Amino acid sequence: MIERVDIMERSVILEVKGVSKRFGDLKALDCINLKVFEGEILAIIGPNGAGKTTLIDVITGELKPDSGKILLGRDDITFLPPYILVKKGLARSFQITNLFNGLSVKENILLAIIGSQGKYLKIRSDKDFVDNVNFECEKLINELGITDFKNEIVDNLPYGVQRILEVGLCIAIRPKIIFLDEFVAGLTVNERVKVGEFIKNLVKNRKITSVIIEHDLDTVFSISDRIIVMHEGRIIADGSPRQIKDNKLVKMIYLGY
Repeated sequence: MIERVDIMERSVILEVKGVSKRFGDLKALDCINLKVFEGEILAIIGPNGAGKTTLIDVITGELKPDSGKILLGRDDITFLPPYILVKKGLARSFQITNLFNGLSVKENILLAIIGSQGKYLKIRSDKDFVDNVNFECEKLINELGITDFKNEIVDNLPYGVQRILEVGLCIAIRPKIIFLDEFVAGLTVNERVKVGEFIKNLVKNRKITSVIIEHDLDTVFSISDRIIVMHEGRIIADGSPRQIKDNKLVKMIYLGY
């Protein structure tokens, strides 16, 4: 039986109902049912091939499900393309860092802020708009803790700073919910701790619901409010970090102790 965390007092921001996805004979997602609660940090873990990234791809519009429904609040977003989902408040980072190369940190964030508002032409004609965007950009750079790098070309940044900046680009579009895919991959132990704490503090301060896919279990257990475990396209456990650590099936299939 799947264990669940008692967080029913929170409202549901995202719900996945009976979602399935096949690739030929491979059933990547097998009737997934999942609720994401407002303001939580939810981690999705499991062995390689468990269906974690496929699930996020389906939720964020990169893939279409074969069956099932996805709700953002009361809105059915099942078959909407990614650019519409961004406008509705979904943001995502990927396993591979995805920045505007050749531009500075500040220019990256400015583009994200302006792009999210769809007001490119106001850059030349509206001084108040430009002032407000610059203020918002400077505030976010300070919040990200990367002020010393704001004029650096992103190609030259330390990898840990690049990962923080990528999260910053997600934050810049003012999302309701962000999806972070292996955001500490490739970082040193110290960098993982720093970035993990940064994510935890940032999303809590901004009250942004977060769904993370991560293989580094130290990070997962230290920052998550709730964890679901996937195996062979199904959810096999859903609970608090403590419940997941104590779950016998999870220990046998994934944790290895």
